[in-house]
Amino acid sequence: VDQVSSLQTHISIEHTFPHGWHAASTFFWAENWGSLRIRNINAPLIGSGSGLPLDPTAALLAPRPIAPNENILQYENSGHLAGNILVAGADHKGGKRFGISAYYVHVNLKTDTSNSVPSPQSSYSELSESSRPDGESKNAIYASGNLHLPYKIDLSAILDALSGQPYNITTGT
Repeated sequence: VDQVSSLQTHISIEHTFPHGWHAASTFFWAENWGSLRIRNINAPLIGSGSGLPLDPTAALLAPRPIAPNENILQYENSGHLAGNILVAGADHKGGKRFGISAYYVHVNLKTDTSNSVPSPQSSYSELSESSRPDGESKNAIYASGNLHLPYKIDLSAILDALSGQPYNITTGT
């Protein structure tokens, strides 16, 4: 059974300015433990003390502790995620003629699990094992505006812009 424990907190600051302008900023911090991970408990026995084989064929030819030439996957609830999210923006909704809002989001999360294949980088060591979560865009801007024209005509625009997602290259054996 996957037991997930989490801790979340945030702090917000907001202010209403003259002439209908409003600004707000929120800083979120979150951490969770116990996410699903999969580990190969029958990984080849290698001689390197660093947890990495000396050459790519060393791991392929090395003996395995339980069954020859077979991966045995163990499900664990040992995954961890931690980081923060900053949201800052402003809006103006008090006018008869227009409304506008714009927000910036910065995401800084690190995890040792993955959404697609929740396995560690190495079956031999957990040192320095964390990365951005799959599909996470680090920066985003969201903006919208509307304009009230004569004859009950409204003109609206929306902008959603995100930075690129992490690129993962899997190499080796």
